[in-house]
Amino acid sequence: MPYYPDDDKSLYISPTVGISISLILLVVGGGLGALTSWYLSKPAIAPECSTAELNQKYQSGFEAAKQLVENSSIGGAFRPATDVRTLTGTVTSVSADRFTLNSPSVNPFDDQSMNIRTVFFSGTTTIVALIPKDPVAYQKEMDVFVRSARLGTSTPLNAPSSTTEIAKKTADIKVGDAITVIAAENIRSLKEFPADKIEILIPSSLHAPLP
Repeated sequence: MPYYPDDDKSLYISPTVGISISLILLVVGGGLGALTSWYLSKPAIAPECSTAELNQKYQSGFEAAKQLVENSSIGGAFRPATDVRTLTGTVTSVSADRFTLNSPSVNPFDDQSMNIRTVFFSGTTTIVALIPKDPVAYQKEMDVFVRSARLGTSTPLNAPSSTTEIAKKTADIKVGDAITVIAAENIRSLKEFPADKIEILIPSSLHAPLP
């Protein structure tokens, strides 16, 4: 026969009922705790912004991040050059007196609108193709250069080039060509400019090496 403390049966709770109540309280308490945690941690709802406002905020944040990087110890690697006279890229279109050059910058802080440039041919523009030299012949030239440098008999010290220049015409420039453009002026902020020299880069796989 169960024992009732102080003979008061109203105080008795069977083990089964006690366990059930404990489980209910545990579930309810856990649910309330989870709900409270979610409410406190959820972000505040931002007021609606127009596209222009969002773009302005993005640009402001980008400029602030850019400034921090440029002022850091590695900032020198990201500062754009102040004087640019050489561009290398791919030809995307060609006409009689000009071509379009796609020259994307590897610097994420550069003005990406300057990736596409228009290059004009002028009466003084020099056009050449850079043909890879025969590797054996080039190595011999390098050996001679190194010996001269060690003996001090070569002044000035001009290392041999791994390519040979072959004269070309404007008609030789094709869409898809890899090209280096050299300008006589600073073209850092110029979308269009005349070329002083154009070098068509010929892969060794597309041209037999010259001796």
